[in-house]
Amino acid sequence: MRLVLSLLALALVLNSARAYASSKGMRQRRVPRGVVNKATASHSNSVLAASAAAIAAPAGTALTAKVFGYVLGAGSMLVYTPILLSLLKKKNSEGFSVATWVYNLLGMSIALVYPFKMAYPLSTYIELLILTVQSVGILGLVCRYQNLLKEYVAGMSVFSLLVAGVVWGPAINPMALQALQLAAILVCNYANVPQIVMTFKSKSASWSPITAAMSMAGNAIRIFTTLQLTQDFLVLSGNLLGFITNAILLGQVIVYNRK
Repeated sequence: MRLVLSLLALALVLNSARAYASSKGMRQRRVPRGVVNKATASHSNSVLAASAAAIAAPAGTALTAKVFGYVLGAGSMLVYTPILLSLLKKKNSEGFSVATWVYNLLGMSIALVYPFKMAYPLSTYIELLILTVQSVGILGLVCRYQNLLKEYVAGMSVFSLLVAGVVWGPAINPMALQALQLAAILVCNYANVPQIVMTFKSKSASWSPITAAMSMAGNAIRIFTTLQLTQDFLVLSGNLLGFITNAILLGQVIVYNRK
């Protein structure tokens, strides 16, 4: 856990340093939707740095990164499909942690706010949108089969209103946006921990190897597109940690399913 926090702290410092450096060489560019417009604030230039990086990148590389982004979005529709089909077929959610899917949904929802407010291209976060929708469905099925449907409906109603208020609400200070992204990274990567712990204890893996493998591939592609299109160290660190946790899940499936 200390390693995770150290990595995230380093990412936050690098992001802030990049924003400060970019404020010296850039004066006027488009201001991201939902970000407070303060020309004298160094942190408000974090988006300008991302825009400059995208503009400066070779056209071919940028196009490749965008294509990869949309391909990743299309592929993400299949990431949680094996889990959804398994739940619908068995009509039983034994072996699935409710906490994992609650944290997963919470983390992804928060993660969506950051690129949306920063006005990043849709290709850089389209898979987050798709996976968030799938997570809503999986959490609903897990809760239904564990007799928690009423709690799910009540919680989702309040949660949806809160998310809508943040996404389409007033402007957010850039530092607050970075704090949200940091929280999303922590929550998203912690989301897999209950499932990992449950699997270690039961010595039986219910997680789909296809889901784990595709998630790892998605993290790898997103690392590439982040480096090419936005160079956002917070987003980059989140995908690095996601690659690690999904690798653990895949390793558990391989080890325990052999027995």
